[in-house]
Amino acid sequence: MTLASLGLTAGQERLYRYLLRQLRADLDRAAADVHMPEAHAVLAELVALGLVDGTLTAVPPAAAVDLLAIARRGWWPNDRRCGVDDR
Repeated sequence: MTLASLGLTAGQERLYRYLLRQLRADLDRAAADVHMPEAHAVLAELVALGLVDGTLTAVPPAAAVDLLAIARRGWWPNDRRCGVDDR
């Protein structure tokens, strides 16, 4: 299954899958291994999507699918832009 149908680019998916396999990843090594000079920018996008944390740990695939589906719908819990009041 590809995550492109949920909005990931090919580069985002390639780096995400690499980080899933590497428990103690180093970003420079990841960039070399997946032939991605723009890995720092792609990582920032994955972090913004909630798919990778600051320790370069990727969330499990099931959680990634859920997060991407929610983002695709434009809805996040307690998000005032979506009409949800968290008071």
